[in-house]
Amino acid sequence: MRQSMPDPILEPVRHELRQTATAGAHDGPSWTYRGATIHSNQKGTLFALDGGPADLPGSWLGVGTKELLVRVVDAWLDHRRLPQGYRVPE
Repeated sequence: MRQSMPDPILEPVRHELRQTATAGAHDGPSWTYRGATIHSNQKGTLFALDGGPADLPGSWLGVGTKELLVRVVDAWLDHRRLPQGYRVPE
């Protein structure tokens, strides 16, 4: 009897946050991530999502970390919802 090959273990897709400018639209660094652009102010303390998923609800300006915006983009593109505990900003 012939043994079948086990299914390959699939690694999760890792998306890359890539810096595109040292002084972008809000005078600080800018990054691209999964088709969206994340801008920072000069101090790197406020962030804005630009060109994110067209159907992402709310306005994502003045957010405290780029990692938060990465989580929002991932959750929306992968599951069509915001991460647990998040709500649409007003």
